[in-house]
Amino acid sequence: MKPEEWIKDPVFQLNLLLWMAREQPDDAYLVYPLFARHNFEWHAVEQPFAFPVATNLDIESVADRTKIRIHRHPEPELILKRDRDKSALYFEAKKSSFSSTSTTTSQARGHLLAAGPAFAEVQTPLKSATLTYVLPQDQCALMGICLGELTAELQDAGLSPGSYSVAGLAVQDASLTYHLDSAGQSAIGCQENRVAVMHDLDEATDPSPLMLVFSVEDCADQDRAGYYRHILQQQVLAALLCHLHAAPAIGSLTITAADILRQTTQGAFDYLGPKRQKAMEALVRENVFVTIRDHWKDRASGLATLKVRELTVSFSDPAKRDEFFDWLESRKTKFPNTAPTVEAMEQMDLFDNL
Repeated sequence: MKPEEWIKDPVFQLNLLLWMAREQPDDAYLVYPLFARHNFEWHAVEQPFAFPVATNLDIESVADRTKIRIHRHPEPELILKRDRDKSALYFEAKKSSFSSTSTTTSQARGHLLAAGPAFAEVQTPLKSATLTYVLPQDQCALMGICLGELTAELQDAGLSPGSYSVAGLAVQDASLTYHLDSAGQSAIGCQENRVAVMHDLDEATDPSPLMLVFSVEDCADQDRAGYYRHILQQQVLAALLCHLHAAPAIGSLTITAADILRQTTQGAFDYLGPKRQKAMEALVRENVFVTIRDHWKDRASGLATLKVRELTVSFSDPAKRDEFFDWLESRKTKFPNTAPTVEAMEQMDLFDNL
């Protein structure tokens, strides 16, 4: 996938924003940490926003007397916070813009209201938020018009939407640039209206090292979902190998899916909503842990055992230990990249409730 295509991919967009809020050294950053340099940090990743009771009643009243429809459980891609002024950036990433008459406007209205006075009530001690739509730069003008029209519509209906900005991504002169409008500049405290956040890009540049989190709901092209699952699993396998090589030659090592995901996501896993966390854990369990257990259960009894989200690897025979590492490190060893089944997800819930 070319860099010009990355900027249309919501999975890439979210992970780019996460890296922009991750402090990195000046001489060795993967992505220029624009938000971190302005003192923003992670607050929530793909967590549903629950409106206060009074706001829900207002939304119901508007729905009863108008044709305006508002999503009751908006789910921002990312919320960043800045402690010094208790402000926040509330992000929604899109492949393209849409009009105020589109079927997707229910979600946008929900985001606008979530970034209004309701935000401070729900996200105390944070006091304010700026809704920021992130999409390719050539889509920004139309997106700004849409958000302006929706804001006016909500205000006319007696509701209180929040402030908004539109940020654009573009690939220019082998760099990926982040474009800010005046509202975005003001919210961040950034004087520049364009910041290069990645450099030296070409068609061969691999964006996979940037992936921290993934959910199938973000994947606009479902044909790429397997590719993203493969990337995540390769990161998990690399981390698992590090743990196993560092463990004593004789003995047991137990690791949970959550623990290994905290490592591979650099802690972003803990900021995800429970639904997204469970989906990533299920992916690790079904495609990595189950594959390891099933391969070894008849070859070396007790070498690899699995308890819900927890894999235990036990070595008592140095020869079997070497054989295990040869297998796990071999390029011939294949792990499925399919989505966890509904049954697998339900099984995890069942064990959790025992």
